Amino acid sequence: MKYSFKQTLNFFSSIKRYCVLSFFVICSCSCNVAFAKNSCPVALIGGQGNAPYAAFLKRDGSITTLPGLPPTGLIYRVALNPSRKGLIGGTNGLDAYAALVTPRGKLTALNGLIAPGEIYSVALNKSGRGIIGGGHFNSNVPYAALVSPKGKVKSLDVPANGLIYSVAIDNAHRGIIGGKGPSNSAYAALVSPRGILKPLKDLPTIGGIFWVASIKDRTA
Repeated sequence: MKYSFKQTLNFFSSIKRYCVLSFFVICSCSCNVAFAKNSCPVALIGGQGNAPYAAFLKRDGSITTLPGLPPTGLIYRVALNPSRKGLIGGTNGLDAYAALVTPRGKLTALNGLIAPGEIYSVALNKSGRGIIGGGHFNSNVPYAALVSPKGKVKSLDVPANGLIYSVAIDNAHRGIIGGKGPSNSAYAALVSPRGILKPLKDLPTIGGIFWVASIKDRTA
């Protein structure tokens, strides 16, 4: 079935209002000796129950809920790198929310995010550097930022209108973001390690970029 751009935007809107989302990012890694073999996190999941929800899936199949999540909102997206460090994004009430996750499940909430707003996408490379994207749906204001391994946020100079739906980052700290820009045009940009944007040309004048991906270990 082919969906119109309006129907796709309605899908993103319905995520916020109705859906319980759960995303797995499988980590193919060996456990540190500090972890018992069966307690090694191998995946990170996120969504919503009675409140925002995120948890580690352990090697033995058990689930460990992450403590310290906001009392209201939801988790839209999660990422997990080979060192079992995670990044989660979503909402805290009406405001954007994102947090780094240690291998032991400790959360460090990121400060200075868009408010009100939502984080729709997160990505994390093997060094623990991340990128987040989203915006405020109701006011059509986009948002994206780089995240340091220590949780420092560097907001990116995205267009004045639109939304960022998807982000990715490679192991050389080069990113890509995608979404929609002014006048409902498709928008995507490369992101340098220092946070400088290079918008891509020849994209649809009406529409959006809903997913982006990058090769983690590309050499050029």
